[in-house]
Amino acid sequence: MLAPAVGAVAVALLSGCTHLTSGASWREVEQVGPFAPASGEAGPCEMGYIADMVVGGFDGEPSAAGALAVWLDGPAFDEQTGNLGVLPGAPRDGWTALDGDAARERTFVNGRWEVLTRQSSLGGWLVTAANCA
Repeated sequence: MLAPAVGAVAVALLSGCTHLTSGASWREVEQVGPFAPASGEAGPCEMGYIADMVVGGFDGEPSAAGALAVWLDGPAFDEQTGNLGVLPGAPRDGWTALDGDAARERTFVNGRWEVLTRQSSLGGWLVTAANCA
């Protein structure tokens, strides 16, 4: 009698993990960090950038959502120094992931804001493009 109950628990646990295997991260599933419900308005933005992943030597993050979270918490964009950090006015929360090729790249949106993350050849995820129209 104990075996079927254990099996049922295992099936329930595995079915709860399908979101993670479909490309979503635990941050998205749990709606924490940038994926929490929006708490405010985004600031104005009239710029964007595209980063070359070959340049920079960053290891990246283990997931696309992690790369977005690190980007949002990182230093500000500074064209003069070449720092491709977070754009001024980027919203801190309320981000959602668009469907796409979650194996190599993911796009996150928040209103007019759009951030593209890509997985490098070394396996880490980086923000490689950001803009708001």
